[in-house]
Amino acid sequence: MAAMEYDGPHGMISADPVVAVAATARAQALVLQLARAGDRVLPGDYLTLGRHLHIVTAAEAPTPAFRQSVTLWPRLRRPVAPGDPVAMRAPFGTWALAGPETVLSVSQARVRTRTLQIMEAL
Repeated sequence: MAAMEYDGPHGMISADPVVAVAATARAQALVLQLARAGDRVLPGDYLTLGRHLHIVTAAEAPTPAFRQSVTLWPRLRRPVAPGDPVAMRAPFGTWALAGPETVLSVSQARVRTRTLQIMEAL
C-alpha cells in the first residue's frame, strides 16, 4: 500500500534512483545515484528500499556526478549494495494495527463493516 496523504517527492525526481554506495544494516546514511541533473531528494520524502518504507530526515546537496547523501528514519533493516533499486516516485510500505481493538457493526440492511485503526509500520 502506498504512503497515505503523500503526493510524491517534494524534490524533483525524474526517475527512481539507485543506491550508489554500499551501506550496512542499521546505517542511517545512504548515498543515492540520481538519474539526471536537477533531480534532488528533500527532507520529508518517502522512499522504499528492500520493501521497507523510510523517511528522509536530512539531505545534502547533490554532487556534479548526481550523487546525493541522505539520512533516513528508521535505520536500514538490511545491508544494501550499489545498484539496489530505490522507489521514490511511488513508495510503498507495510501497515500495522495502531491498537488491539477492532469494531464490528451491522446495519439494518444487514451490511457488515469492520473498522481497523492502522498506522504505517516505519
